[in-house]
Formats: sequence, C-alpha cells, structure tokens
Amino acid sequence: MNKFDKCYPSEISMKSLFLGPKAENIAWLLEQMVSLTNEYSLWRKKLYPNDGAAISHFDQSLSAFTTKQALVKKNLLNITKRYEKEVPQFSPRYIGHMFSEVNLPAVLGHFLSLLHNPNIISHESAKVGIEIENEAVIMLNRMIGYRGNCGHFTSGGTVANFESLVRSKERIYWWALMLAVEKKLYQTQANLWQASTLGWDRFYRLMKDKKIARQFEQGLVQLKSHEQKKSFFADIFNVKENDPVVLIPNHKHYSWIKGCALIGLNESQIIELELDETGKIHTKKFELLLEKLKNESRPIQQIVAVLGTTELGFVDPVHRLISILKTHQLENAWLHVDAAYGGFFASLKRDKKIFSPETFKALNSLKHTTSLTIDPHKMAYVPYASGTFLCSDKNNYYLQSFFGPYVAFNQKTDRGPFTLEGSRSATGVTAMWMTAKSMPLNQNGLGRIIKRTLRTKKDIEILLKRKLPMVRLAPDTDLNILCFCVASQDDSLSAINKKTSRVLKYFEKNKEPIFIFSQTKLQFKKYGSYMEKLAAQWGGLGKIKPNEDLLLVRITLMNPFFDSKEFHVNFKLELVKQIEKSISLVINAKNK
Repeated sequence: MNKFDKCYPSEISMKSLFLGPKAENIAWLLEQMVSLTNEYSLWRKKLYPNDGAAISHFDQSLSAFTTKQALVKKNLLNITKRYEKEVPQFSPRYIGHMFSEVNLPAVLGHFLSLLHNPNIISHESAKVGIEIENEAVIMLNRMIGYRGNCGHFTSGGTVANFESLVRSKERIYWWALMLAVEKKLYQTQANLWQASTLGWDRFYRLMKDKKIARQFEQGLVQLKSHEQKKSFFADIFNVKENDPVVLIPNHKHYSWIKGCALIGLNESQIIELELDETGKIHTKKFELLLEKLKNESRPIQQIVAVLGTTELGFVDPVHRLISILKTHQLENAWLHVDAAYGGFFASLKRDKKIFSPETFKALNSLKHTTSLTIDPHKMAYVPYASGTFLCSDKNNYYLQSFFGPYVAFNQKTDRGPFTLEGSRSATGVTAMWMTAKSMPLNQNGLGRIIKRTLRTKKDIEILLKRKLPMVRLAPDTDLNILCFCVASQDDSLSAINKKTSRVLKYFEKNKEPIFIFSQTKLQFKKYGSYMEKLAAQWGGLGKIKPNEDLLLVRITLMNPFFDSKEFHVNFKLELVKQIEKSISLVINAKNK
C-alpha cells in the first residue's frame, strides 16, 4: 500500500463501482455507455443485412425530421433540469429512506436491458432474458442458503410478499383437502390443524392411492371459490369457523395487509404477533399462540418474520421460530421471511463480529425457511424497481400457475405461468446479474460495502452517547438504521415529541439541507414493551399512555461514501455537530 493512499486496494476497488457523490467516475461511465450503445447498434445493423434501412440520410436531412429531434432535445433538457430538484439520494448528506447511490454495473445492465426490452414472461419473448433471470436467482439463492433456482424477479418487495401469500393459501387448501379425502374414504381421525403439518412427502404418498387421487382431483374442482372451501371443510371436519390464519408481526410492512385483503382473507384470519422488549417477535407468546390454534384446530396458512423492519431495522429471531415450529411438529409450516431490506446482509453471514449473536444466528437460519422476499433496489444498490421472491422448495414454488392460451410456455424454463405479474421487465434482472458478477454476494464483495455502513452506524451511536445525553437512541436496532428521540429527564411523551419535532424542522428548514432525515412514529399498542424499555432512559417507565405515539428521527446509513476519508468534511462528526446545534436551539427556544 502506497503511503499516500488513504484506502486499502480492496476499498479502492469498491469505489470504482459507483459514480461517486461528485460524479467522479463519469468519464468511465460515459465510455461504457458509448461502447455499449455502439455494440448494440452494430448488432442491429448486422441482423438481417439484406432487408435494407428504413431511415435514409435524406430523411435525416429534412426539416420535419430535424425539427422533431430538436423538440425531443428541448424536452429532454427541460426534464433534466426538473430532475435536478429531485431528492439527492446519491449524496452522503441524504440519510433518510431506504435508498442511496446506485452501483454502475447495475446501471449499465439496466440500460442494456432497456435497449433490448425483453419481456421475461416466456422464452418466446426473452430467450436470453430468462437465462439471465435464472442465473441471478441462483446467485441470490446461494447467498441465502437455498438450493436450486426457485424464484423470480418482481416489481418490488410488495409483489414478492403477495407471491408467498398466494402460494401458501393454495397449499394449505391442498393439504387440507388431502386430509379431508383420506378422512372420508378411510374414516381417519384427521383434523384441520394437521393441514398445517402434512408435508409434501406424505401428500405424495397419499396421492399414490388411486381412490384418494381421484377424489382429490374432483375436490380441487369444488374448491374454486372461498365459500365452497368453507362449506366443504365444515362438512368434512365438522367445524364452523376454522379458516386458515396468517401470522404477521406487529412491525410488519403495510404491504402485508394489502396482500391479505387481495387474496380474500377476512380480519379473523390475520393474527398479529406481539413484540417483545427488543422490538422483535415475542417467542414465548408465539409459542402460546401455536398451542391455542392447535386446541382450536385452526390451520396455519403462513407465518411471517421480518429481516430488517422498515422502521428500525429489527431482525426477528428466525432461528428461534424455526426451533419452536420443530418442537410443535410444525417444521412443514410455511415460514416466509420478509427480507426486502435485510436480505443482502446475508452476504456477511460468516462474520460473527459485526452482528449481535441473535442477528448472526437469524441470518444463518434463512436456509431453513420456506420462502423469502429480497429487494435488490435497497441494499444491493440496484436501480428501481427490483424485487425478488425466492423459494426453498420446488413443490411450493410451482404450486400455483396461470396460463395464457396465446403464449407458448416452456415448462422447464419459463417462470411466466407461476408469477402474479404477467409482463416483466428484465431491467432489474440484468442489473442484479451485473451487480453479483462485479461484486460477489459475500464478505469480499457486496458484504464489504454493507459492513462499512454497519461500522458507520456504530461509530455515530458512540459519538452521540458520548456527546449528547439528551439524544435517546432506540436500542436493539440490528442493521444500519439509527433512530433517536430527544428527551430530558422525566419528560412527558408529548414534550419529547415536541423536542424531536423541532430537531427535525431544524434540518428541514435549511435552504441548503445539512442532512436529510426521515422520521417514524412508534405506536404503544404495537411497540408497548419496547417503548417502555426506551422510556426507562429518561425515567419514563410506566408513564406512557396506551394511546400515545413516540416520534423518532430515523437515519438510514446506506451511502457507501459516508465515511470516506477523501472528503473535506468528516460526515460523522458533522452529523453529530449539527444534531448538537439543533438541540441547543430547542433548549434555548424553551428557555425563552
């Protein structure tokens, strides 16, 4: 390492993968864009050479032609200037929501895919696109610990979550129907609860019985509507109101309620899992709930855990949930992990030192889950919109299908019949492929960048604790999201919210934003135990009213350059300095 270098070669190499806050790598990007566009143009010229050209040099010289191009250029300049007022998420000063700088390999892959414009619904419309998707899915599955290539890209995490709900709903009815047929034919003691635990091995063993197989196929025809499903199981199992349930934690993303509504679940079918004092799924209460559902013979359609909550970046104890399910003979239950934000932290799953023991165990237990949502447009620094639904078992992935008579699907390669979305762009697919090939999804590639963000967060927490006692850090946050409120000793929640709100306004009102934050509110009815733990920092334990919310400053430390040594500004120190200044103004305003 040269004594004049400020970074190790491994860090320098990562810098080459981003445009940079001041567009430092623009010359290289332009070179690649020109090269890529030229290569694409040559391909078009060489294809079907005897066809001739549709646009002549004479056409291009005419006034009507050049005038229209001038209009396009004018419109492009206009909209370019408008976009200069857009949120500058590429800057280290933007530490608000879950997006940041995008990586250059992804940008180039995205652009290339735009030029080719494949529709990865089938091999008919995307011969190469579906191959790239398959390869990208395999790389993501390897990072998580899944085997095989089950999964596909979506327009975002919301749709990926829906994919799990549709499949888990279909599966629970298949399994329940199988038990119902067996019960009817052979007078077994089966009940609806056992539909949660049947498993594909037993399912296929039962399907070998010709009588069962015949009646099962007939039953599938009967179960086309929700009402038919209810009446069918009520007759067979002698129950009145035992619809399958979905268990979702209180810190869920709002898309889960959307998804449950879309697949026709009623309120009684959605059970919210309570959180413990660390803000994660309360495992003891989870276990008690399982026992209650078993006693009521209420089957479980799906259980949801979160790896990186939207508000505070919590990681649910996935490993503990798996252990509990195994204890209750529920290892076949559908356990989905919403890892839209936290999934790429699995690139560091071998690094024990950077995570808490619980987070480390959770990351290393992902391979034992049923399915998973992961968003490349978050911690993989890929352009919007790019989500992914991954599945650990082909029986669960290929369960639900939708065919169009005008599309010739290849059963071996096409994911089209098994995706909720019809037409799907290959932009996210190609961007993720380029990302994974350029910086591998492990501790030496993408994980190196993510590790920097984790260290940055820890450094800022240490500085805030040391310098600003009024800053009350949200405890037990597992990833690179930092939250805090501003509280003096024995403050009421309303007083704390006012102080925190004034700090936020200080940063919002500056003409040249010092830093751009986001905010969130914790509801006592969802985060009661956690809020009590946080309130103990200022003597507020037991003083929070059930209808009160707590306002938090929310900082997402995703930017890969936030702690870069080359800047003229030390952003970590500057951030703490500005927070200190905002608090002093809040105190002075109160004293006046």
